[in-house]
Amino acid sequence: MRSSTGPWQILADMPDVRLEWTTDDRILKGRRARWFPGVRTIAMDASLSRMAARCSLMHELAHVVLGHGPACDNKFYDQRVELEADRFAARVLLPDLRAVATELATTSHHGHAARNLHVTRDLLEVRLHDLDAMERDGVLRSVASIQESCGA
Repeated sequence: MRSSTGPWQILADMPDVRLEWTTDDRILKGRRARWFPGVRTIAMDASLSRMAARCSLMHELAHVVLGHGPACDNKFYDQRVELEADRFAARVLLPDLRAVATELATTSHHGHAARNLHVTRDLLEVRLHDLDAMERDGVLRSVASIQESCGA
């Protein structure tokens, strides 16, 4: 999987995984999307914006790639699995940390930066929280350099 590949192409490269659009909350159970590994199907809320659908699809595809099973009654296990999927999705959708740094340096808050990067604010914040030390240092240096060149 190339880092520049988006979720729609990743889904197209997984012919055994189906995407079903629905508004039925009996299926979605209050979520934007759900992965059903037994039938290799992702159910997606048909009312999602394009950006929310992009991020939700990548999150669900992360469950597929990471081999996650269905949700269970163990809250701590489910939280760990959801965080793993968020981290994976954030890294796939935000591979270019220079672009992230540019948006952080030139927008007024994370919501604007996320919108310009075509991700949700939550996913941007997961990516920022998950930076390793070298990545964090690079982003901070880039932000400082960009702000300095803009006279901020």
